[in-house]
Amino acid sequence: MEHAEFVNRMNQLSGAVIGAAIDVHKALGPGLYESVYEHCLAKELQLRGIKSEQQLIFKVNYKGMDTGQAFRIDMLVENELVVELKAVEELTALNEVQLVTYLKLLDKHLGLLINFNVERLTDGLRRKVYNFGNTASKSQIDNSIVCTRWIGSAASASSAGRFPSL
Repeated sequence: MEHAEFVNRMNQLSGAVIGAAIDVHKALGPGLYESVYEHCLAKELQLRGIKSEQQLIFKVNYKGMDTGQAFRIDMLVENELVVELKAVEELTALNEVQLVTYLKLLDKHLGLLINFNVERLTDGLRRKVYNFGNTASKSQIDNSIVCTRWIGSAASASSAGRFPSL
């Protein structure tokens, strides 16, 4: 897949997940457990014909050795987009670093951090782009892009079909 095609695919996929999360948030509002939002987001993605897997466990390897340790991600969408969900008062830098680490360990390039415990879901969205650098990754993303934060009105974004680009 060419770079431009990959970027377009990832933008469309992340836009679709953001739109689905906005719909879940509109229906449920803030204040529930993370697991409730995860379940509902998975159902919403399924309704939209988007494949997702939840609570995936991955082994941690260090220099080719199995450490006996593992980490768990909330969602993997279309085997490309890592989605971490929160229902917390405020996202922290640690939440963002954790997502980037997951991207690195999984050799994935795009992740969404979504906090449902906000008045407007757009205030709880973080989008992280990671490039594994000089590895033989399937597709390369510009290293100068580290993070973008979703800014804008949920209604105008979803109706216009515009979402943050890579």
